[in-house]
Amino acid sequence: MKKKFKGKVLVCLIMASLIILPSFIHAQKPKIKVAVENASIRIKPDAESEAIASPPVGTVFEVEAKVGEWYEIRIRTEVGVSITGYIHEMFVEIEKPVEKIPAPREEVKKWPVQPVPKPEPQEVTPPSPRIRASIKLAGLSSRQAGYDYKYSTTLYNETMTITDSVSNQFALGFNLELGVFVIKNIELTAGVSFLSKSLEGVYSLNLPNNYLYNDIAYDEAPANPNLKVTLINFGINFHLLSAGMLRPYIGAGGSYIMAKMDLLDEIIYEETFYTDYTHTIEITEVQFVETKINKFGFNVRAGINFEFTSNISLFAEGRYVVAKTEVPHPLTSKFDENEKLNIDLGGASGCFGIRFVF
Repeated sequence: MKKKFKGKVLVCLIMASLIILPSFIHAQKPKIKVAVENASIRIKPDAESEAIASPPVGTVFEVEAKVGEWYEIRIRTEVGVSITGYIHEMFVEIEKPVEKIPAPREEVKKWPVQPVPKPEPQEVTPPSPRIRASIKLAGLSSRQAGYDYKYSTTLYNETMTITDSVSNQFALGFNLELGVFVIKNIELTAGVSFLSKSLEGVYSLNLPNNYLYNDIAYDEAPANPNLKVTLINFGINFHLLSAGMLRPYIGAGGSYIMAKMDLLDEIIYEETFYTDYTHTIEITEVQFVETKINKFGFNVRAGINFEFTSNISLFAEGRYVVAKTEVPHPLTSKFDENEKLNIDLGGASGCFGIRFVF
């Protein structure tokens, strides 16, 4: 009797599992439907986190999990990548499964369908603006402060000529920039750049002979004037995309340049006369005077952000600054002529670095 009873229990368990198991296999995830306009899907279950999508009314999602008042769902980005997002329960309603109704055996009277009033959209308080800080490390390259200058005057009833030439060169510096998003995709920025460079200069002298006519002695000497620049930038950036790993942007604004540059102050030379009254010269020293140059200019820029997380990204940016100015030449000031020296403090620059978002 005991063996028969055990066998009946085993058969009952097998039949029960065959009846209940299909219901578990065919169980579906619960679904939700967007019920209001301007609903936001965020990267975290937090109203202060970044919004990654705004689905239209009627969009249906499968629920992966429930986190407090937030539904965890899966969405597909513009580049085809499936990511996890969160939507608040006040934006959605539960999507109930449609039950199959057997076909009626006789004609059923059709009644007019009354329109279902749409729920009033609830006002959602947008997140407060976030400060985005950009740190540009040892990647600022600039072509600045180059010029070519030639001065001529009369000496011994002939022409004496002084040439002062400084070439444009790349310089490495440091840049720090802060930004605030006033509205979506529009960022106000302010930053400061520092760079220091020893430039390449060539200085030459054509000197007439005090005793002979048309006996011009010539010599030239290289030198390395110093340049220090503090560049204050401010402006506005327009971010073309708000989602995806690659987010390009363009911008424009102003630049205030405070520079200290070594300008030619004096050429020291030795003059040698020979028995036939001819002469030669040799430049032995070139002396400079540090000159302060301040100029307000304009800048345009374009760049791209490489998003790794919602808080950290790499960026690369190109910028062009327009800032040309005139300063008195220190050497000609000694001759009471005060000729102007045209200096370009602007030029093209490029930088790269890391960007933190708070």
